[in-house]
Amino acid sequence: MTRKQITQLAIDIDTTNIVTDPSHLLHDSGAPPEAFAICATELSFNGRKYECFLCHHEYKTLSALNQHLASPVHDADIYWCPKDWQGCGTKFRVLSALCQHVESERCGIRRFKDPMQEVIGEDKELAV
Repeated sequence: MTRKQITQLAIDIDTTNIVTDPSHLLHDSGAPPEAFAICATELSFNGRKYECFLCHHEYKTLSALNQHLASPVHDADIYWCPKDWQGCGTKFRVLSALCQHVESERCGIRRFKDPMQEVIGEDKELAV
C-alpha cells in the first residue's frame, strides 16, 4: 500500500476529523491537494551540490535530491494528536509519525487506545 493510499484511507475512515486536520483537506474528495511528481534535473546543480528548490537543502547526488523530493518532507501536516482526547495537538505529515507519537506515551493520548480503536473499527487492529 502506498503512502497516498494510506492517507486516503485514513481520511475516509476519520469522517469526524479526530486525527486529520480539516484545514489541510481542501478538496471536495476530502483528500489533501494532489501531490505532483517532482523530478530534479542536472539544472539543480548549484556549482557545489544539487539543491532542493523548495527548502534549499543540498545533496551530493541528483539521486539523493530526487529521493528527498519523493519523500513526505514537503507534504502538508494533515494529521494531529487530538486535543479532545487528551492529546497535545502536535501535527504530523504521515500517519506512521502520529502512531509513533502515540506509542511514545509523551502525552495523554495513549490512555485513549480503546476509543481510538472504536474509530478505526473492530476489524482493524491499532498497533499501540
